[in-house]
Amino acid sequence: MTLRRRSALLLACLVSTIALGCGGSTPPPEAKAPAPAPAPAAAQIVRSFQVFFDFDKSNIRPDARPIIEEAANNARKGGASRINLTGHTDRAGSDAYNQRLSVRRAEAVKNYMVSKGIPANRIYTEGKGKAQPVKDCKDTNRKALIACLQPNRRVEVEIVGTRSR
Repeated sequence: MTLRRRSALLLACLVSTIALGCGGSTPPPEAKAPAPAPAPAAAQIVRSFQVFFDFDKSNIRPDARPIIEEAANNARKGGASRINLTGHTDRAGSDAYNQRLSVRRAEAVKNYMVSKGIPANRIYTEGKGKAQPVKDCKDTNRKALIACLQPNRRVEVEIVGTRSR
């Protein structure tokens, strides 16, 4: 082999070694493109309202109407996917009676919201009866006890929706 031919082969070998990396047999792995950024997650929004009721009643009080209307407006503007209505009572009366009363209260709020344009199929109602009081009173005078237990006679309105981040 001539010197010229030998030099050409050596040069070709050197070039292929550089192109294939310093071991000579396999090329280095190609750099991968970075993964695309994840799609923005939707944030869950929850707004809460409380509607109060008179003792042993399930009709909507005049002072509760603006609260329910504000909740309905919020649901419409915020794109609510679901509205949860949970009725509660105070401790006076039997468990069975209070369970039925709490459901009637939640249904009364639902009916009012539907009358304000909220689709009924987005509103879910349930009654908890006297199982979840927010206030405990030790009064022995009936009138004072009824007044003290007012916060327990309520429907909790929870508006659930999503908003893109």
